[in-house]
Amino acid sequence: MHDQLRDAGVKSRFLGKTEACEYVDRFFSMNFRDKVVSMTNFKVDDETIGMGDRSCKVYSLVDVDYANLPSVIRPYANIEVNNTSMPVDLVSIVDSVPGADCVVFNQMVFVPNQKRELALLDKKKNRHASMPNPSNLMAVEDIKRVQEVIARESKQLVYTHYNLVVAVSGDTDIQKCTNHLENSFSRMGIHISKRAYNQLELFVNSFPGNCYGMNADYDRFLTLGDAATCLMYKERIVHNEDTPLKIYYTDRQGVPVAIDITGKEGKEKLTDNSNFFCLGPSGSGKSFHMHVIWTKTHRKELQTKLT
Repeated sequence: MHDQLRDAGVKSRFLGKTEACEYVDRFFSMNFRDKVVSMTNFKVDDETIGMGDRSCKVYSLVDVDYANLPSVIRPYANIEVNNTSMPVDLVSIVDSVPGADCVVFNQMVFVPNQKRELALLDKKKNRHASMPNPSNLMAVEDIKRVQEVIARESKQLVYTHYNLVVAVSGDTDIQKCTNHLENSFSRMGIHISKRAYNQLELFVNSFPGNCYGMNADYDRFLTLGDAATCLMYKERIVHNEDTPLKIYYTDRQGVPVAIDITGKEGKEKLTDNSNFFCLGPSGSGKSFHMHVIWTKTHRKELQTKLT
């Protein structure tokens, strides 16, 4: 996996013993904020896990008995900000759960033997086709569509499991978190499982390195690799670019971020030439924007030309 991430240009490294132990302890106590963490006894029921004066709940994203997922899924969703459509990550709601002290989004992808899974899929298609009723015919069409995509585009079949571990303080009603998550995911066409009664099992198997303890028949569902990556959390904090030519914009939270709009003055060169075409309605700040660009480039003694 490390080699695959490196080949894809993703920076990664292995945790040392001290880092791994600290990470596991913080996960066990669901406390990634305080410098010193303490552990306490667990009290588990069908809905929540009590941790002293705190409680947490594990929300399984998909109920395999009723896999309520949209037929088409995208890696992003659109939100409206000041009457402007803005793309955000599909599961960006996980960082805005009301009343939550800590939220952990577990993303597990298992890559099985492709030949075996294709044979099982074909066997399942024949079983549905042997009983021609409307629901079985729909299942046959779905399986045929998946088989065509795999044959044409060489996609991979994967088993996935996604869950949210939400921890709240003792005076917070966790039902508010449940209502928020159900409403948010339902707008995407995803209905989170309401039958995740194996709370302790889900929590323990969500530990780093314990993902293979997930029940293969109940906690995993089969899908294409592209769809599995769409459900992954891909948001990250935007940092200032390492460049002497800084133009400040704000991110969605209103935090100023310095970027190099030329793409050729920073530490990472994106181009060796750049042209600017500023388009906008009257009073939107076109002149001010171009004046800032001209001033910045002139101070850096860069060659500029106005047309």
